[in-house]
Amino acid sequence: MFLDLEDYMLPCLSKKFLGFDCLGCGLQRAIIAFLHGDFVTAFKMYPAIYSLLLFGGFILVNFFYKP
Repeated sequence: MFLDLEDYMLPCLSKKFLGFDCLGCGLQRAIIAFLHGDFVTAFKMYPAIYSLLLFGGFILVNFFYKP
């Protein structure tokens, strides 16, 4: 199901033109690894993945739940 997502990944323009990794390098691959259930690899590719997912979860809850 998620194997097709790798065909649509965006290239990193900083890495392509300037030759160094930007702050977001590895984020797309880490999300795909996370969706595949490979949690350790996702953390190794992008250590901030779990804090970003937690933050995104809080945003979604806040968006849909209005007290």
